[in-house]
Amino acid sequence: GDSTGLFDALSDDWISVSRMAPIFLAEASESRGTAAFPSDWRSIDLVNVRAQYSNDQGGLSHFSTSIKRGEHVGIVGWSGAGKSTLAKVLLGVLPPQEGRYQIGGVDFLEIARDEMAANMSMVLQDCELFNMTLLENITLMREASPERLAQAVRIAQIGRAHV
Repeated sequence: GDSTGLFDALSDDWISVSRMAPIFLAEASESRGTAAFPSDWRSIDLVNVRAQYSNDQGGLSHFSTSIKRGEHVGIVGWSGAGKSTLAKVLLGVLPPQEGRYQIGGVDFLEIARDEMAANMSMVLQDCELFNMTLLENITLMREASPERLAQAVRIAQIGRAHV
């Protein structure tokens, strides 16, 4: 009856939270700067990046790419190829042990953590929606100006949805 539906909803939300926990619970790297996110950035550049987890399994080795502003990039590969590691590097959750990661020519370690969080996002193949309003799902309970919310709705192409 009703309790089965409630259990299913709670189970789905718990699975969603557990998948996203590594991003939300990641420890801040010790050396983060105070610079603003460069508003005029033209590219995100990774040059000869090596990033691995503490257990030395998986990760990236000698990885280089340049993502131009306005490009839409899909990351595909087999299990263990480094897709999740790359995503964590790009979001600043896992700092590279070697190489260079710059946004608009500014080293990402110079950019304040809250600036990275406010300006970087990721859309996963398996969308994780919580049993909340669309507004709460978009903002994840953070404050958002009407302009930023409109931008997120436009980028996500959900303009007909009511938030």
